Amino acid sequence: MRLIRLVIVFSIIPLGLIKAQPNLTLQEALRLGYENNIELKRQSSIIDYAEIDLKSATTPPNPEFSYSREDLDADEIEYNEWSALGSLPVNFLWENWSNRTSKSKALEARRLYYNNLKWSISSEIRKTYSLLQHYSQLYENLEYAVNEISKLSEAAKHRLSEGDISEYESRRILLEVSKLKITLKNAQLQKISYENSLKILTGIDASENILIDTLKQKFEINISKEEIMDLSLKNRSDLKALQLTVESGNSLISHNKLKAIPQINLSAGYKSQSDNLKGTVFQIGFEIPIFNRNQRETEISRLEVNQNKNELAYLRNKIRAEAAETYERYMINKNLDDERKDFRLKDLFETAAYSYGQGETTLVEFLDGVNAFIDGMLINSETETSYIKSYYELEQAIETSINEI
Repeated sequence: MRLIRLVIVFSIIPLGLIKAQPNLTLQEALRLGYENNIELKRQSSIIDYAEIDLKSATTPPNPEFSYSREDLDADEIEYNEWSALGSLPVNFLWENWSNRTSKSKALEARRLYYNNLKWSISSEIRKTYSLLQHYSQLYENLEYAVNEISKLSEAAKHRLSEGDISEYESRRILLEVSKLKITLKNAQLQKISYENSLKILTGIDASENILIDTLKQKFEINISKEEIMDLSLKNRSDLKALQLTVESGNSLISHNKLKAIPQINLSAGYKSQSDNLKGTVFQIGFEIPIFNRNQRETEISRLEVNQNKNELAYLRNKIRAEAAETYERYMINKNLDDERKDFRLKDLFETAAYSYGQGETTLVEFLDGVNAFIDGMLINSETETSYIKSYYELEQAIETSINEI
């Protein structure tokens, strides 16, 4: 009796563990992807550095303090004096505003690049998640077909032994079973590939098993190509970031021009001499800008701005072209996907298998139905895969969720 109880307990435990395993929802996959992505962490560090640069740009320079003393004597004559001076460079009063503006825009550009990368990661995770859903469903459908045709194969063996069918007919059925199993294995390999890709994107250990939701997303859009092109220019963070980089460069040019003004130091202090002469001391010192007027830094800044302007014009045209191309690709794949929805492949397979099992159709008709089912499943899979990919490529082009528009 105790042995039976132990068997029951150990048989229940695995079932409980399986039921306790939570589904990896899309939101959870996105959260893990953001937390574990190394490129996002690198971009976050770059933002931290940019914040430090901005903070340093707003920090005034340190004042300087100097103290000197002289004790002189000659025969019976003694003389001493001391002085204390405080000095402060004053150029920061007009240099800091342009430097601060440049650093501030550079920081905002880094944040926009971070958002662009985050959206790319989000798009890749959602695409992989959807494709994993697709191939999981395809695998289930093919597995069902393999099970059904395997039953028919067993029945064929029985009919062969009774002499109802020829050996050729039996072997042809076995061949179709083998073909369908190969198709099933290929679908399984695709499923495993996308499952591994999702693990890499989310940072989940490769040895862990994951379960995903079965509820599929809809991939419909109700916006025109012109709207897609306008949204791409309006929403793309990389384009906004490059615009801010140009503005930052212009501020840096102004900053470098102001640095052509020589460094000016104002000093004030107190001086005392042994002959009872004492009082305040003021001093001003500056370079004479005969040779170095900060030309090098100014020219380098101007060259960088011109290069960024060229890249900005190129990126704007590229974004519009990509948006138009991805829209056309999406519409083509959508139309193909709409057409294949009329295929009732499962009904076709079940009808062919049932009719042949009842002896209502010939072997040739049965094989034609099975081959039509396999070809149709592969066409459906390829069409839906292209449809899903083109949808996320379109979202990537406009950097926003189409469902939120």
